[in-house]
Amino acid sequence: MKRCALILSVLILWQGSVVPAADVIVVSENIDRDLDGVADDQGLIDWLVAEGHSVDIRRNLWEDLDSQRIAELNAADLVIVSRLTDSALYSDGYEPTQWNSVTTPVLLMSPYFARDTRWNWVRSETVPSDTACTHVEALDPDHPIFRDVELMPLHRGGPANIVEVVDPTIGTRLTSFIGTMDMGNGHLIAKTLGAELGWIAEWDTGVEFYDGAGQFAAGKRMLFCAGTQRVDDSRRAEFNLTPEGRQMLHNAIRYLLGGANIILVTQGIDWNLDGLRDDHALETQLLADGHSVDVRPDYWLSLSAEKIAELNAADLIVISRICWSEYYDDGDEPTQWNSLTTPMLLLNPYFARNIRWEWVNTEATSNDTTEVYLEAVRPWHPIFSNVEMISLDPYSWEDSIAIVEMIDPSVGSGITSFIGGTWMGNGRLIARPVSLDMGWIAEWDAGVEFYEGAGQYAGGKRMLLSAGTQEIQYTDPVTWMQMTTTQGELNLTPEGLKVFRNAVAYLLAE
Repeated sequence: MKRCALILSVLILWQGSVVPAADVIVVSENIDRDLDGVADDQGLIDWLVAEGHSVDIRRNLWEDLDSQRIAELNAADLVIVSRLTDSALYSDGYEPTQWNSVTTPVLLMSPYFARDTRWNWVRSETVPSDTACTHVEALDPDHPIFRDVELMPLHRGGPANIVEVVDPTIGTRLTSFIGTMDMGNGHLIAKTLGAELGWIAEWDTGVEFYDGAGQFAAGKRMLFCAGTQRVDDSRRAEFNLTPEGRQMLHNAIRYLLGGANIILVTQGIDWNLDGLRDDHALETQLLADGHSVDVRPDYWLSLSAEKIAELNAADLIVISRICWSEYYDDGDEPTQWNSLTTPMLLLNPYFARNIRWEWVNTEATSNDTTEVYLEAVRPWHPIFSNVEMISLDPYSWEDSIAIVEMIDPSVGSGITSFIGGTWMGNGRLIARPVSLDMGWIAEWDAGVEFYEGAGQYAGGKRMLLSAGTQEIQYTDPVTWMQMTTTQGELNLTPEGLKVFRNAVAYLLAE
């Protein structure tokens, strides 16, 4: 097999959805302009269902609110107001206050509602209805809504902040936007390219939309203009997003649903003496993804009934590579950890050995492997959603192995540890290092014995995903002191981070 020097850019884009499923209420109407028997925004509904959400679509039901309907809105995970709505029908009397008082996050796709003559999110009554804009200009390109979205520069050498969101071949080719860039006490995330019109904006819970509005956001709010503007008797609110636009909508929903409560099991190790825990980038990454992260270094070195209850109350447990496995297997500790019902993502393969937690029937791990490429044994697995894969030899039909460049070799020692075998017993091997008989990513279902005779069972979903640097000692050439490289430093490439985030989302979706 040809080595990595022969890797060329033959790319395979594995599509899919990895986002915790939600109970979504879609506010929409029964409008069928082309008389085909299907509501004009059915494409949006189909897409939400394909994303794995439970979609409550009762057309025209929400034009009049009462206490029962408000309770239903507040019980949902997310409310989406489709473009297939007439804003005047939802703004009589106290209705703006009723809608703004809903505590559930709201994703608004029609800018007509945002006007100061309707729900009063924006101090403007203008909505251009003849705009053929297809590209957004990202004013906050680091916002989570742009995650895994390829932003391009408008001019050579300029900032990468442009992306085509609307497909101009769909319907009337027109999309409506709010006629201002002033979002008051909100945050404008993106505008139309070439025009001063608001496209995507957000408001935090509790804020007055703008000074003097008299309307407050009882939950997270986002304006995301999408769906076609009708002309005469044409269809209205057709789902008109490009693949990149759909990724942005996917991200917007994930962002509005909020992050998970994650316990990060870590230790207070700082080998490079920079004043930061060596795995602090892992914590930073989880926080940047919107999660609530419980970090108490060394707290979990011994367990008690109270600590076990805390672990079982979390949404996800992440075991950092910084942890020393020998400190977590005294007496009944392997059984205590394995019996936890919370899903667990294990970044340190040393724990998985048969002399520790008994996930894999081997005591071997590697501690000198500089391999950066992952071979996807199950390339269709959700953790590879939207991950670019390459072939070792694109000119050979026999070489169809799906490869991901996972590790950044410039981080720390450049070494990653893997479990010393590919047989995962009653689990499933998902990926291994290229050409090496080692395990990189594997999973076990809740309730299974990890392997026959292990005597240890998975109390919840379990995944091993080896990540974080292996520490090594070296002599400082200046001081001649014995030094140690960082342990457990997050060492993933951008594609590797996609796999990591997908793994977190996959485990949370269980």
